[in-house]
Parts: sequence; structure tokens; C-alpha cells
Amino acid sequence: GLPLSFGRTTTKDNFNIEEEEEANEVAEEYLRGSSEDIFYLPNDTMPFLCDLPVSNDYTAGATSLYWAPRPFNQRSGKTRRAQDVPLIKTWYQERCQPNLPVKIRVSYQKLLKAYVLNELKHKHPKGLIKKRNLFSTLKSTKFFQTTTMDWVEAGLQLVKQAHNTLNLLIHRKNVDFLHLDYNFTLR
Repeated sequence: GLPLSFGRTTTKDNFNIEEEEEANEVAEEYLRGSSEDIFYLPNDTMPFLCDLPVSNDYTAGATSLYWAPRPFNQRSGKTRRAQDVPLIKTWYQERCQPNLPVKIRVSYQKLLKAYVLNELKHKHPKGLIKKRNLFSTLKSTKFFQTTTMDWVEAGLQLVKQAHNTLNLLIHRKNVDFLHLDYNFTLR
């Protein structure tokens, strides 16, 4: 027999003897170059599924579907109905040729008009219009300002504001005889 890489895989009566001798010579050269054991197949070996045809009536359609543009080649994910895929959208967005019949030019015009109206009615998502950071928006107002200070100074300011707020509350309720000192004790 012949090595797997050089031998024939089908038995045919019309196999040329010269081709077989040439394959044997190549196999002999290959054997002289390596000392490894080579696996040989018997001469009457047939390949798997050799009786089945390579292609059928559906092969061309399947191949064109495999190489089709999006979304036709998708098997999963977000898909659209065939009638929702704009096949001629680019056609009517271009200028119509003046030598075409009137009814074709009118249909171009109607398609373009419907497209423009749909685009005008279409609202863009709110997040994509102009995304602004909340903190930068607040920072630009006069009520929220930034400065650098340490924690002790911030604590002192907070205590002072709390003292002023409580004093305003005492005077608002007309209990002016109460006195609030800086240790937050009423007298």
C-alpha cells in the first residue's frame, strides 16, 4: 500500500498506471528521508460520504445567505422584519435622473417627502442630545461654590451656621428671653 499522504483514496478501474508508479516513487523518496513508522491504508479504501453529492439545489442560496449583508446574515440578536429593511433608501435620497418617466420621478419625490417627514418627527434620545454633569451644572450657580479647606475649618463653619440657624429660630418663635451660647446651652 501507499502512505496516507501519497496514496489514492478511491479505487477506480481507469486509474493510470503511470500515475501510480509516480506516486510510489514519491513515497519511496519520502520513506528514505524519515525513520518513523508510516501508516498505510489499503488500496481499496473509500473516503467517508463519497456517495453523497457535494452540493444540491439549496447550496447556492445558502452560500449567498451566509455572505449576505446585515441583518440578513444574522441568526440571533436584534432582527427586523424584511419589510422594515430599507433596500432602496439610498436610491431615492439621491437626485432623480430627469430622463426617467414622470411617474417614477413622482414616486421618488413621494418617498423622499415621507423620509423627510419621518426624520423631522423622530425625536432623538434625551441622553444623546447634550449630556451635562450635574455637579458642573450646580457648580456654575452662585449657591454652590467650591473652595479648599481642611476638615477642622469645615467643622467650625458648620457649627457656626447651626448656631446662627438656632438663634434665628429662637427669635422667630418670640422666645427672646432664651440665650443660646456657643456651647449650645440655653440660659
